Amino acid sequence: MREIAVAIGVHPATVRAIEMGDPHVSLELRARLAVALGSRLRLVATDAPGAVPLRDRVHALMHETILPLLAPAWRALPDRPVNHEGIRGSIDLVLVAAGARVVGSTEVKSLFVSLEELIRRSGEKRAALAGGGTVGLADPGARGYRVAELVIVRDTDANRAVAAVHAEYLAAAFPGPASDAVAALTQDPRLLHDRSLVWLRTGVNARFLVPGPPRGR
Repeated sequence: MREIAVAIGVHPATVRAIEMGDPHVSLELRARLAVALGSRLRLVATDAPGAVPLRDRVHALMHETILPLLAPAWRALPDRPVNHEGIRGSIDLVLVAAGARVVGSTEVKSLFVSLEELIRRSGEKRAALAGGGTVGLADPGARGYRVAELVIVRDTDANRAVAAVHAEYLAAAFPGPASDAVAALTQDPRLLHDRSLVWLRTGVNARFLVPGPPRGR
């Protein structure tokens, strides 16, 4: 313990305090200790007992931001369960534009966790929707509707950093221009491509869809 304390320039008691989970030790010192130990510092956000889960609050905020931005041509159906050929779960937001005969299978993401899983699950849910596996919605494919896949991601520095590292991967998975997706959501549903990703700002004084590419800053 003494050697580690010397390496990071603190008293051994500080190292001991970190080991005991003392919440008053700074994040900087924790990071220095992690480097000295050859470890990674991982931060996990948790909720106070009885509080609304953090994800639910952010997710609700994103839905509340998206819905007023939609063009009148869209009918929004939040949290639609899917069960089709082994694909189970729920679609965050099903968007139906009857006049344009377009349906959007929309995933709303506050945080990039696993891009591979996001892309896989988004595609599976779109397939389930097209195959008539969405509860409360008749088979859109059989009615001649085009079923599009859309991912809306909260515009944060952390998410942008992930997107910057995997820019080519995201661009290949969601080739539809973000500007067209924003125009489709806010103006003309016919502009929605088969697979698109757009960013959503959720600031207090700035809530809008970003008409930029799915890449980092």
